[in-house]
Amino acid sequence: MRFIVIGASGFVGNRILSHLLASDYDAIGTYSSRKPEPDLKGKSGNSAFIEYNLLEDKLKDCLPKGFIANGGRNEKTYAIICAAMSRIDECFLNKELSYKLNVERTINLLYELKELGIKPVFFSSSQVFDGKKGPYTEKSKPAPVCEYGKQKLEVERFIQKEVPDSIIIRTDKVIDDHYMKGQTLSDWYDAVKAKKAIYCIEGKTMSPTAVADMANAVRLLCEKNLSGIYHVANTEFFTRESLAKEFVKALEAEADVATRPVEFFNFADKRSIETHLDSGKFIKATGMRFTTMREVFNRFINK
Repeated sequence: MRFIVIGASGFVGNRILSHLLASDYDAIGTYSSRKPEPDLKGKSGNSAFIEYNLLEDKLKDCLPKGFIANGGRNEKTYAIICAAMSRIDECFLNKELSYKLNVERTINLLYELKELGIKPVFFSSSQVFDGKKGPYTEKSKPAPVCEYGKQKLEVERFIQKEVPDSIIIRTDKVIDDHYMKGQTLSDWYDAVKAKKAIYCIEGKTMSPTAVADMANAVRLLCEKNLSGIYHVANTEFFTRESLAKEFVKALEAEADVATRPVEFFNFADKRSIETHLDSGKFIKATGMRFTTMREVFNRFINK
């Protein structure tokens, strides 16, 4: 197999590309403006990154010469589609641009991949559900309440109709065991150190999943040549408040962890409250074990 990671400069895409390269696969990743650092090297020894703007470019014009043809007739090429405008309020406040990127241009890319004989792996979201009663299975009826969820669902439906051999991965909250500004554990760590309160949405329930597990899951789904929708999420689920309290406890620190109604946060768009997913179908298909939050906390603290 060989891989193209669309959006390898992002949080999840970068980890997927790193994992595939470490697993000795021929893989490249795209970035749209600034090449990520540190640079990653492909099997040829050259940079594993190529410049590609989903809004403007044709993928085939950006791929290294012969990348697909050199794979041989028996080698399958996968495109992992991580690129998206994924911040919920940003999608709502910039509907025209987010729709163009997340729906129109993504569908154009899917058409192009179909023509090139490349199998898509599309990252969707738990936001395709209304968040009234989880956990959700692949058979649960989607009913998004936010613009981001509506856009993801539109692409899902296009894929199921036009490219049914694809893989659709629905994720919930993805976290890292490394310190990284803007990520959940890092934000909580900074709040604890600054002796600030951690405020959580009242009743918010989620399936926090290590980003390293997401990367491993992608590889397993492709190695088994699976197709269809898979919920890839930790078997553990927590309220946001309980997860924050467990993290503070692991730090052996003290902090005020409090809940507030969703209205307190003045979000521009609506939020699904219960977004935790049932990953039973995925686990049965792959046998993968998810990293526990206790393990994630320990790794974060000891790095």
